[in-house]
Amino acid sequence: MLRKNSLKFPKYWQLLQSFGVANFSTRIIHRTAQGNFHIWSSRRFRKRHSSEIKSSTSDLISSKLKRFKYWTWQLDNLTWWIGFIFTLGSILFVVGAIPMMFPHPPLERISVINFIGSVCFTFGSYAAFLEAINLNLDVTLIRDAEILEEKIGTISHPVPKLIKIKWFAWQPDRLEYWGTFIQFIGACLFNINCFFAMVQGLSWQSDDLLIWIPSSLASLHFCTASYLAVVEVSHSYWSWHFKDIEWWIVVLNLGGSLGFLSGSIFGFFGQGTIICCQEWGTNFSFLSGSLLFLGGSYLMIPEMLQE
Repeated sequence: MLRKNSLKFPKYWQLLQSFGVANFSTRIIHRTAQGNFHIWSSRRFRKRHSSEIKSSTSDLISSKLKRFKYWTWQLDNLTWWIGFIFTLGSILFVVGAIPMMFPHPPLERISVINFIGSVCFTFGSYAAFLEAINLNLDVTLIRDAEILEEKIGTISHPVPKLIKIKWFAWQPDRLEYWGTFIQFIGACLFNINCFFAMVQGLSWQSDDLLIWIPSSLASLHFCTASYLAVVEVSHSYWSWHFKDIEWWIVVLNLGGSLGFLSGSIFGFFGQGTIICCQEWGTNFSFLSGSLLFLGGSYLMIPEMLQE
């Protein structure tokens, strides 16, 4: 199925196939003037090492494990900061969740730690949104047209020099735009419940209104954004790609989102007329979700180091 997309590929490339869901394209294959196959995929393109060129049709379906690098410092790279900030926020969530599994946890300190973690998630989500909306699509693809026909392999795109940064944009025809935008909204909502969790002496009705309702709404946004990321990597509603680090990142984040959603729902039963399952329903769900978020966040660093 050939889907509509807003990308402008060189006119002399032959469009062969487009993958994705609905009207969103997440993987597009062209035949170049030299007879090679140019492969574009949205997430890898956003991370500046997405475009590949293959010399035969058999190479299109082959998948090889890439060399794994564990860490780097690239303070001038927005993609690195996204992974680092999410990792820091996830560590704070884990640190805040572990004591909750034991008797007499220090609730005030835990609330402060969780609030700082939520702020990290908000900054990371907005940075991911900026990364998505500031791609100079046409210029980078024309660069592919000039370089890829002379080289078989993967091209890593340098970070473009932006004349003017877009702080907000409306790009509804791109799946990655919706994923990062919805995630940012969820992160902002999560700031609300983490802030009011620091307030002492709230009634159970106030807890439900100011903490657990925003937490549940935020988690629903996280789940939606995470699933859109799965779709973006899978190029379909679901698929299995155990050899791809991108797939593990989005699946771990989806698991973390579900953990936060489960913990938020059980949070309604911590006080009031029905008290149920706080130790495992709420606390273990948040701990599990935080650990999954930590795994997915950390893998963003090795992802950007793939050759």
